[in-house]
Amino acid sequence: MKKCSECRFAKFVDGNGNPNRYYCYNEDARFAKSECDPYPLICRTDRHSIEMKIKTSPRWCPFRKASKGQQEQGKKYITDRGLLAYVSNGFGKDGKWMTVAHKDTFQGTHRVVSKNLPLRDTREEAQADLDTYARKRGWKEYRW
Repeated sequence: MKKCSECRFAKFVDGNGNPNRYYCYNEDARFAKSECDPYPLICRTDRHSIEMKIKTSPRWCPFRKASKGQQEQGKKYITDRGLLAYVSNGFGKDGKWMTVAHKDTFQGTHRVVSKNLPLRDTREEAQADLDTYARKRGWKEYRW
């Protein structure tokens, strides 16, 4: 797991006498939080201080997620509308695998409905469908 104090994406923003802030300028972190700011806030400092208060990294950090083994879930893509699309398991005992999309981690997921993305019995079949569909549409792969 990477520390924000050592990360090249952590940027200091001067508060001009107010508490200063650190923001994450990693492109992968823009799906992390739903705030008005275009980049997620890492932490605030004391007034007139530049010391970063956070010791490790936030829960939403892309490097933290990658270190927990979420890379094994398969490829994820950024859609034309800016949604994050990936393969997920359905509900129930015999849940089918499907392609879902969402805007950020704090909103619900919705199934991507297309004749090219049918419900599948295995993750591998659904991932192959998504990979083909994303290639046709020109979606960019989402990197942690």
